[in-house]
Amino acid sequence: MTIAHMFTTLAQAQPDPGTPAAEGDGSALVYWIAALIALSILVFALEVAVPSGGLLGMASAACAVIVVVLLFYISVMAGMIGLLCLMIAMPVALWLALKFWPLTPVAKWLTLRSRQPAQSTTSNRDLIGAQGQVITDLRPVGICEINGDRHECLADTGMIDRGTRITVVSADGMQIKVRLLT
Repeated sequence: MTIAHMFTTLAQAQPDPGTPAAEGDGSALVYWIAALIALSILVFALEVAVPSGGLLGMASAACAVIVVVLLFYISVMAGMIGLLCLMIAMPVALWLALKFWPLTPVAKWLTLRSRQPAQSTTSNRDLIGAQGQVITDLRPVGICEINGDRHECLADTGMIDRGTRITVVSADGMQIKVRLLT
């Protein structure tokens, strides 16, 4: 049974005699609807803040669908309005969740942060003739510390072991060539 068929069937259904919607004003049903809407919003907010693998999101969606079904028990017009509001609110809520999730503490904890300090703003051409030390083995590319800053460097000849002193022989654009300090 498709979702459209299910809501069409609900729209055609009349409340049974003996139900609150058929006998009274349905105020108890309205309270349940308000409580389920609040629960759905709360559970969805928890889904954004707490990684649950989608379980809280599914519970939130289930509460929203139950709200629409209860609105159909009040009247067909209330059910259709609730269905329309749900169809508009779900994409908006998803968009807001994706927009604000990176700001949550869990997202900050799960995402990678750079441990490497920012590159120096000085021009690489100013480094020609400077001396430094190899931080990682140059095979032939690796990291060197020159003038207190870390740079990705290319060994001019062969490989250079970590801890070795080097000198910069050329700097063309982003490529810095180094060789053993003699």
